[in-house]
Amino acid sequence: MVGRHGAMKTSNLLMTQCGGQAVAPASRQVESSSVAGGLDRFLREAEVLEVTSLARSTLWREVKAKRFPSPVPITPGRVGWRASEVVRWQQSPTEWKPQGAA
Repeated sequence: MVGRHGAMKTSNLLMTQCGGQAVAPASRQVESSSVAGGLDRFLREAEVLEVTSLARSTLWREVKAKRFPSPVPITPGRVGWRASEVVRWQQSPTEWKPQGAA
């Protein structure tokens, strides 16, 4: 299903592309949509909550504990999560580590 701005809606996706490889879906997996030039899409908090099935308090607790990707400041008062990082977390939530971490 396609929403505003031509981006696929995050719910009910069956397949996702990450790094050029098709990934078997978990329920409610997000699509790592990219635009020309390899840019990453930013997900709003509500979209992250929908695709991960986490509660808002759990999301922020996991971010603080570095067990979930940190949001990126977009504008004052607005943050977003890189879709590619959320996809990487979805592939293995219990083993996810921030990129660059040992």
